[in-house]
Amino acid sequence: METHCVNMELKYQNQVLKNGQDGQICNETSNEANIKREINVLETRNINLDRSVARLLAENEKLNKENEHLKQTYKDLSDSINQTSVQTKDHADSLIVQLNFTPYYLPKVRESALAKPHHVNAPSSSRNSKKKSYGSNDMAYNYYLEEAKKNTQDKNSNLKPREMPSAKTHHTPNACTPKPRSNNQTSRNCSAFKNCEKTLKSCAKSGSF
Repeated sequence: METHCVNMELKYQNQVLKNGQDGQICNETSNEANIKREINVLETRNINLDRSVARLLAENEKLNKENEHLKQTYKDLSDSINQTSVQTKDHADSLIVQLNFTPYYLPKVRESALAKPHHVNAPSSSRNSKKKSYGSNDMAYNYYLEEAKKNTQDKNSNLKPREMPSAKTHHTPNACTPKPRSNNQTSRNCSAFKNCEKTLKSCAKSGSF
């Protein structure tokens, strides 16, 4: 009887050991499957991360190119603005020199001839409202106008002896009376004077702006 009980106990222990081994094997198998599944998940995540990194690198390179293009554009624009500013300053300086050079080149002996005639003087109220640059242009206009008048008078005075007939060479009754000045010559002198005056007025107007 005791022997039978011992055998039954041994069989029971063997069965327990066998079941434990089977359970351990099942646990190991399930653990291995879980590990493989986790590895697959991690690999998938790594692939997605690699793709994201590649996309970010491409976008970063594109942004760098755009940034370089903008820098070059702004640099070209700045250079163009500086060049235009220098050209504008030079042009303004040349205009200032052109507006202010006239008083320095007029001879001092002609200062009395620079005043306008009474019939062309503007009212005092309007003269006070004009710019300072107009004064120099008016002075130049008056100076050259006086010179043109003097040149015309000199030409007329030089032409008078040639047009006067000689009383000694002619014995006709009309020899003592001088012939009148030729109308063609007078009209020619008047037209030359008017053209000179118009030219001076246009020069004064263009120089006043």
